[in-house]
Amino acid sequence: MKKISKIFSSALLVIFGAILVHPLAVSAEDSGGSGGNTQTINQICEQAPDSTVCDALKKGNEGNDPVGGEQGIFRKVFDVLSIIAGIIAVILIIVGGIQMMTSNGDPQKFSTAKNIIIYTSVGVVIVASSQLIVKFVLLRLI
Repeated sequence: MKKISKIFSSALLVIFGAILVHPLAVSAEDSGGSGGNTQTINQICEQAPDSTVCDALKKGNEGNDPVGGEQGIFRKVFDVLSIIAGIIAVILIIVGGIQMMTSNGDPQKFSTAKNIIIYTSVGVVIVASSQLIVKFVLLRLI
């Protein structure tokens, strides 16, 4: 059971780490250190007006960012991790319930089962909260 708890904790750590690292990666800028060969987006669009970058710029690029947009890879990965965390939570609650039913009045086993259910419930609340935070960040800040 400790192994499952460590896996669940690791998954939450990865999710929160991704939440903290992603804005840093998105806010990184090119300092022009590419040997003076930098071009503005307008210059690129003059040279290749049918490019994906120019199409996104013409449309306003509202949520179409392939990395951080609402349909971007970051959002999809985060959704998959949240689903995995939800599946693990359901399994842990079932395991905790079975342990509680089979404790046969042993207070230590009952307490362990109760703690599994409580900690799993707290984990579900944390994952749900992180979903709300990610939605807020992706829709408001990016």
